[in-house]
Parts: sequence; structure tokens; C-alpha cells
Amino acid sequence: MSETENKPSWQAKALKMVLVLVAVIVVSVGALEAAYFSTLQTITQNQARKVQQGVLSVLGFDSGLEGLSARFEKNISTKEFPGAKGKPFTVWTGKKDGKTVGYAARMRGGAFQGIVDIVIGYAPDLNQTTGLEVIETGETPGLGGEMTTCRPDYCFKKEFDQLSTVPRVEFIKYRDPEKPNQFKAITGATFSSTAIRNFVNEALDQLRALQAAGKL
Repeated sequence: MSETENKPSWQAKALKMVLVLVAVIVVSVGALEAAYFSTLQTITQNQARKVQQGVLSVLGFDSGLEGLSARFEKNISTKEFPGAKGKPFTVWTGKKDGKTVGYAARMRGGAFQGIVDIVIGYAPDLNQTTGLEVIETGETPGLGGEMTTCRPDYCFKKEFDQLSTVPRVEFIKYRDPEKPNQFKAITGATFSSTAIRNFVNEALDQLRALQAAGKL
């Protein structure tokens, strides 16, 4: 047998290279999938905790991390309804000593630069808000992103602690609110302020309809 006949053919070499590449790809994809699902689970758990904290906060309960889940289960009941535009509408009802202290709703959608995700609290008669918490925002830092800012001289979410919803909520620009149903718009962020206003009013409309139907 000649030396040439003993050497692997180019086809065999090519096949070996392909098999090695396939093996590397399979292992890499598997590792990436494992990392993705592990990270996704952590992200989902963290966001669930953040929503629970938001609901407790806007309804006047302690929102600290210690004992969070137990406190949420004790004080909050959850109902889900068909919402506007085909989206599910979740309502959380807060109770103290068997008495309803308010309702909370989560609204999520696009604003100027990205997603805005908030939880809004309402009084039992739905005639005023009781608080607002931002779960997530992709808005520009220093502009729409100011909705997450809370410092001694400025705290956007405090605008919603006792904001009248009669008539509908509106915002005012570049000056302090002049009516009980107005909040001060975020400076230079009309789109973000508009999104917040719309979310507050849309959730309110759905809550009022559910309350009128005796479903809350």
C-alpha cells in the first residue's frame, strides 16, 4: 500500500472538521440556554418582588423586603380581568381588619424612548390616587427617567399620593399644580408625562367599570 493511500482523504478531513464544529456549537448553545434560563428565572423573581413591593407601597403597607411575600399574601388579594386592547388587567385589593383600603393596578406600555411600567394605587371610592411606583422605565436619564427620582427637593411619585381623579387626571407644565387633579409634568419630558397620565386614567376607567358591575 502506498503512502498516499494511507493518508486520510480531504473528504474525511472535511467531515471531521464539520463534526468538531457541530459538537462545539451544540455545547455552546446548551451553555447559553442554561445561562439564559437561569438568568431569566432570577429576573422574573426580582420583578415579581418589585411588583409586590409596589402594590404594598401604593396601598399604604410596609413594602420592605423582609417578610415581603407573607405580608403580601396576608393583606392583598388578586383578581385578573379581560382588559382593554386584549391585555389582561390585574387588580390588587388591599385590606386591613377586613376593610378595603384601596385598589392597585399595573399599567405597562411605550412612552418616548422605551417601556414605562408602573403600579398605581386608588382609594376605595376611586376618587383619588394613593400612590405610584415605577417598576421599570427605559426613558432617558435626566428627562423621562426622572420619574424614578426621589430626593428632598424633588420626588415625582409623591405627586400621586393624594391626586384627585375627579375630573380626570391631567398634568401641568413648568409650574406647580393649580387644581387637585393635576400633577406637575416632568421637565422636558412631555411624552413620558403623557404616558403616565394616560395610564392613570385608563386604569381608572377600567376600575370604575368593574366597580359599577360589582366585580371588585
